[in-house]
Amino acid sequence: SPGCSRAPRRSRNRAAQTALARIYRTRELWEPLAKVLEAKLETVDGEDALETRREIADLFAEKLEDPEGAIAQHKKIRELQPSDVRALRALEQLYDKTGKTESYLEVLERLSETVENDGERVALRMRMAAELEEIKGGRSRAIPHLERAVAFDPTHQEAHRTLVRLLRDERRFAELRSELSRRLAFATDNAERLALHSQVARISEEEMHDAEAARASWEKVL
Repeated sequence: SPGCSRAPRRSRNRAAQTALARIYRTRELWEPLAKVLEAKLETVDGEDALETRREIADLFAEKLEDPEGAIAQHKKIRELQPSDVRALRALEQLYDKTGKTESYLEVLERLSETVENDGERVALRMRMAAELEEIKGGRSRAIPHLERAVAFDPTHQEAHRTLVRLLRDERRFAELRSELSRRLAFATDNAERLALHSQVARISEEEMHDAEAARASWEKVL
């Protein structure tokens, strides 16, 4: 019957594809290998399909010098498995290499939402903020990523300092005062606490014209 005939044919096709792929790999015939693997996608599904797409992507990226082809394969993997960390990490490198800044930032954000380690989440948010600082008008876009970084790790010194600098540069004084006040809970010594109270007092007095808040902060310096 037609259904019975298709199964043996599919099995023969898969055997031929496996044999050809082995030969092409041995002879380093990368373009024919990519084509036979693309044909193989019609006969496999599930994890086999994902691994086949990974191999095709690696061929495009490493052997055929075709980053766009590699990107297309990893994007297809993401369609099938949106939180696939291997595909996200590969796209991170490919977008960085090809200068696709917005796509690179989107992948970094997706990674930061996918990985489970808070240290890596902070590092990813810091990288996003640094990348955005290089873009015209990007400093205001960088601030939320730094806020997320200090939310993941309230004691992170670099994230705090960078956030304070950008809030000051952007003249977002209410948020700046809040960040300095938040940091007080994690000050490591009395000198740091006094410095933070002094900064809060000056911002309150000179930038926000909030005499009562300035008085309260100056009193804590005494």
